[in-house]
Amino acid sequence: MRKTQTSWRRCWSRKWLRKFMAISVTLTALIGGVTANCRGAAGAVKKPARTKTADKANRPTEKMARKIDEIEGKKAVPKAAPKSVADNHPLKPCLTRAEESLQAAKALKDYSAVLFKQEMIQNKLVSQTMFGKFRHEPFSVYFKFEQPYAGREVIYVDGLNKGKLLAHDTGLRSLAGTVTFLPTSKDAMAENRYPITQAGMAKMLETIITQWQADAQYQEIEVKDAVSVKVGDEPCVLLETIHPQPRDHFKFHKTLLYLHAETKLPIRVEQYAWPEKEGGEAVLVEEYTYTQIKTNLGLTDVDFDKTNKAYQF
Repeated sequence: MRKTQTSWRRCWSRKWLRKFMAISVTLTALIGGVTANCRGAAGAVKKPARTKTADKANRPTEKMARKIDEIEGKKAVPKAAPKSVADNHPLKPCLTRAEESLQAAKALKDYSAVLFKQEMIQNKLVSQTMFGKFRHEPFSVYFKFEQPYAGREVIYVDGLNKGKLLAHDTGLRSLAGTVTFLPTSKDAMAENRYPITQAGMAKMLETIITQWQADAQYQEIEVKDAVSVKVGDEPCVLLETIHPQPRDHFKFHKTLLYLHAETKLPIRVEQYAWPEKEGGEAVLVEEYTYTQIKTNLGLTDVDFDKTNKAYQF
C-alpha cells in the first residue's frame, strides 16, 4: 500500500512540474517579446528627437556666421563646389599663373620671412608686423611679434600639443606664462581674420585660388592685364580682378595678387570691399605682405619647440 501511494505521489509531482515549466517558458517568451517591442518603440521615438536637437544646434551657428560676415562687410562664397573654369573665361589666365605660383611655394621645404598684415577687425583696420618661420611637413609656424606686442611669440605644429597653439605675451600679461588655445577659439581669433593653420604663402594663395574658382562661375568680372611692379625692391607681376557690382556670391570687390617675377612666389595679397559711397575709394579689408624671404633653411623640430633657448617661453 505504501509503495503504491508513493508511486502515485511521484507521478503527480512530475506531471505538475512539467506543466509549471511549460507555463514559465511561455510567460518568459511573452514578456521578452513585449519588452523588445517597447524598446523598439522607444528607439523610434528618440531618433527624431536627436535629429531635431542636432538641427537646432546647427541653425544658430549658421546664423552667427552670416552675422559675422555682415559685420565685417564680407559676402558669402557659394557652398557648391566650383565648376571647372572655361578656357575663355577672363579669370583663366590669373588662375593659371596662381597655380604655377602655388607649385613654387609648395616646392619649398621651409622658409623665414617678415610678415606685415592689415586686417579689418570689427570695422577697425588692425596692423601687425612679425617675424615668422614656416615648415610644410609637418605644417609648422613660429611667430615673433615686432609691432605691436613686441616680443610676443606663438608656435603651432600640426599634430602636436593636442591641436593647440602655444603663446606667451609680454609685460604684465607675461605673468600668465605659456598659454594654449585652439586655433579657431575666440581668444586666438580676437585679432585675426584667419587661424594660424592658414598662415604662410602657400595657404594664402590657396585661399585666393579657391575664391577665383568660385568667382569663375559668373561672368561679371573685370580682369586687368598683368603689369610689372615692385614690392619694395622686389620685381613682381601684379594680377588684379574687379567685381563692379556687389553680389551675394562675390566675397570682395577687388583682389590684387603680387607674384615675384623670378621665384614666382606670392609675396602680397590685397583684398578690398566695395566703396561705402558711389564714386568713393574701395575699402581695404585685408593685406598680407611677405618680405626678407629666406628659403630652404633646413628648419628642424627645435625651431618650433618652446624649449628652444632662443625663445622666451
